[in-house]
Amino acid sequence: MRIRHRHATTPGPRVRRIRMDRQRPGVYADWQFRPHAESVGREDTTMPKMTFALTLAVLAVFSALITALLLEVRKRRAAERRSETRNGAILRAMPDLMFVMSRDGVYLDYHARDHRDLFVPPEQFLGKTIYDVMPPDLAEILGAAVASVHAGDEPKVVEYSLQMPDGERFFETRMVAGDGDQVLSIVRETTDQKRAERRLRVNEARYALATAAAGVGVWEWAVETDELVIDPEVLRLLGYQHTTSPGATFNWTQIVHPHDQEQTKAAARDCLNGRSPRFDVEHRVLRKDGSILWFHTCGTATRPKDGAGQRMIGTFADVTDRRRAEESLRASEATLRSSYQEIQDLAGRLIAGQEMERKRLARELHDDLSQKLALLSIEVDLMRQAVGDSVPAAVGISERVTNISNDVHSLSHRLHPFKLEALGLVEAIRALCADMSKQYGLDVEFVTDAMPARLAPDLSLCLFRIAQEGLHNVVKHSGATGAWLHLSASATEISLQIADCGNGFVPADHVRTGLGLISMRERINFVGGRLAIRSLPGFGTRIGVRAPLTMPVAEDVESEWPERLSAGSA
Repeated sequence: MRIRHRHATTPGPRVRRIRMDRQRPGVYADWQFRPHAESVGREDTTMPKMTFALTLAVLAVFSALITALLLEVRKRRAAERRSETRNGAILRAMPDLMFVMSRDGVYLDYHARDHRDLFVPPEQFLGKTIYDVMPPDLAEILGAAVASVHAGDEPKVVEYSLQMPDGERFFETRMVAGDGDQVLSIVRETTDQKRAERRLRVNEARYALATAAAGVGVWEWAVETDELVIDPEVLRLLGYQHTTSPGATFNWTQIVHPHDQEQTKAAARDCLNGRSPRFDVEHRVLRKDGSILWFHTCGTATRPKDGAGQRMIGTFADVTDRRRAEESLRASEATLRSSYQEIQDLAGRLIAGQEMERKRLARELHDDLSQKLALLSIEVDLMRQAVGDSVPAAVGISERVTNISNDVHSLSHRLHPFKLEALGLVEAIRALCADMSKQYGLDVEFVTDAMPARLAPDLSLCLFRIAQEGLHNVVKHSGATGAWLHLSASATEISLQIADCGNGFVPADHVRTGLGLISMRERINFVGGRLAIRSLPGFGTRIGVRAPLTMPVAEDVESEWPERLSAGSA
């Protein structure tokens, strides 16, 4: 288009045009519109109108462009804010550490969700190199990785450990090239993973040692084909030295002893049919040379969706030594039971013989020596009456003879309680308590419940002797001024309790040394009862005795001997 001007000396209007820079989007370049050379000096009356219209058009275009530019800028800023928000959320959620470094290994920036995960505080590593911050050996490795990433543009992975305040911790860093000369390092802590791997290796080593030492191996049984796949370790145990490849297949009848095959298959069927949660059985197995081992076999069934068990997987464990030890133990128990019965019989005979001898001595003391002392006492009294009280020696002799007579009488009653035969157990113990109170000043409280009309003589004598020994121990050892006895009976057994609040003792220290306690145990074992002693230093002593009202026969004693032995040694 050509524009004519009125005066040649008056230049035409120059309109500035705006265009978009093709090389740099969003940046506008200017170029000017100048009138054609031929229009200079020509006069045109329409020029003012055209100039005004053109100016309006240019302004409209410019306004539209500015509006579009502002909208674009606003969209970009909104997108940047959304991106920053999303990236910030991702960074806050990431447990990893992130570092931005230069190609020389200088720390430029970082991200850490928890500053306790940093090796040193930020002010001690920002602006410094890896060599200034990390241990020398690790710094060399990390520095070489940074240089390699910068030179080859390939990511690098470095695993390392650091001594942190809470102990050694493991890390894995992945380095990638960033913008310009920067390197991005993403560090993830792998302490839990490393420790788990270490524990796994240790457990695997222990498992290997345990299986080798204990003869444990894995097996798999195909139910339909009845094929048994056995671990090579178990095969070597069975004598198949040249079978070392895994997956060696056998048949049940080749391994399991014929007498145990039905039992083993019945247990397997129960597991396969769901009647038993697992397969667990001990059976004999045949070695290649025909010898026998004992295996403890455990397993579970793997069931397809239709519910029918098709395979079983489990373990073998060699328990031959344990079974032999059990057999030896059973034989030893039988021998010990027999010996115990013989000892019990011997102890019973000794106690019976001792009581017979005591009874004989008591009778001789009562019938012979006591009578002689009584005659001597009468003669001394006659002599004292003849000479009168003028001879003091006669009075002293008479008193000593009387005391000796009383002592012999008391000794005869201690050797054999005649009141026990005449009055029964309750009255004999009551008389014993009265004698102890009279002789030693011991305050004895005796409590009794309803008792059977008749008791076996051996049982009555046993309980009386235990009460006698218990009260004498209170006088000699406890230092207490009082004691408590309780005698009671039920439909099947009788019990005696003796207690004091004296010095007490440690029962374990007197298991084999206290003759009185040993005598109590032997007596109660002889009648098939149990004895328990509870005592603590400073808290007194309590003795409890329980015995059946009916004396046990030999079979009962034999069946209960371990319980009595443990109770007697308590």
